[in-house]
Amino acid sequence: MNEYQLYAGKFGAMIRSDRHSPRDLFDVYEYTKSPMLNRDLLHQCLIFDECISGTERIKDLCNPDWNNISKITDTSVGTQLTPLMKGKSTFDLDSAVKTVTDFLKPLFNMTDNEKEFVEKYKNHYYDPTLLFESADMAVRIGWHPGAFSFCQNTWVSREDAITMAKSLEYCGEYKIKGLKALELFNAARNRNRKGFIFYRLFYGCSVSNSREDDERMLLSQLVMASKSNKDIDVIYDVFKCSALHDEAKSQEYYKTIIKEELKKKSALKSKDNGAHFRDISNRMDNGKDDYKDKDR
Repeated sequence: MNEYQLYAGKFGAMIRSDRHSPRDLFDVYEYTKSPMLNRDLLHQCLIFDECISGTERIKDLCNPDWNNISKITDTSVGTQLTPLMKGKSTFDLDSAVKTVTDFLKPLFNMTDNEKEFVEKYKNHYYDPTLLFESADMAVRIGWHPGAFSFCQNTWVSREDAITMAKSLEYCGEYKIKGLKALELFNAARNRNRKGFIFYRLFYGCSVSNSREDDERMLLSQLVMASKSNKDIDVIYDVFKCSALHDEAKSQEYYKTIIKEELKKKSALKSKDNGAHFRDISNRMDNGKDDYKDKDR
């Protein structure tokens, strides 16, 4: 659990009807004095944490009852919090309740995409790309086995989620260096189905009969997304950040595959162009003078 998930859990606890903890209030109140985390990401993690915590928490998320914070009493502060403060300054309960409430309310306001994420999740369909604007964060936090246990009819299995989560220890988008490499990664990701197939390959989930076929398929996707036949080094730089990159295999081994895939791409492009110009020629021969407009 990272610090975002830790604080998201505490923030969510503040509106729960079954938990009125002075310690939670104290921790959140102290956080408001010097917020150190990205607020947008914290907001996204709050929504995510509430959803994976069960249907009752989802109800709290959609209809937060801010009166629950006010149910913390001076008596509970005296018995559960004061002994832990060990002589520190007294805790102003009324001030803390107001400060925390004002701080949390904006974090519970959801965009249309976030509302769609919650509604789909309630119906057992999981799509973290609706919630996390950062593609890398959608993977790094989104591949949560708990979410896949709840959402059975999703686009990736629970086993794949676990594989992806484990692979994040040594690979990931965050390791890609250089503007050209990042541009290529994004282009490949956006080529099909919001990048789901590409992500599965990039984070080590098999889509074929062998690892070698998966490697070639991922390299092929990167080649098809590249802008130039000279991008061999850039393609390799992105691939080596994936879970499919095998340190036991040489750089030349992978670059040979890249060159082979580039040749296939060039041949395919020449074939498509040839068919395109033959079509134009046939229409001209048949006296169709509107080809310019159709092919402009």
